[in-house]
Amino acid sequence: MSEVVWEAFREAAPYISNLTWFRRALEGLKEYWKDPELLAKKLEELAGEDVTKRNDVKIYLMYLRKKGGGRGVVELGASRS
Repeated sequence: MSEVVWEAFREAAPYISNLTWFRRALEGLKEYWKDPELLAKKLEELAGEDVTKRNDVKIYLMYLRKKGGGRGVVELGASRS
């Protein structure tokens, strides 16, 4: 799953506003990489109420799903508007 996590990051990177924060968030959540739904939830928790970070998470989750991250990832990523 780690390859999928980083492939999705590389593809989403041009559209992510705060790459440094996002890379550190992914690295800090390594223990959740095997469970895409839990990873999505943890990323959303880290983003909190910051609109830019929440948008970055949504963008990333779209790419993660395309890479095989599962349907639940998108549902969680779309939970906040």
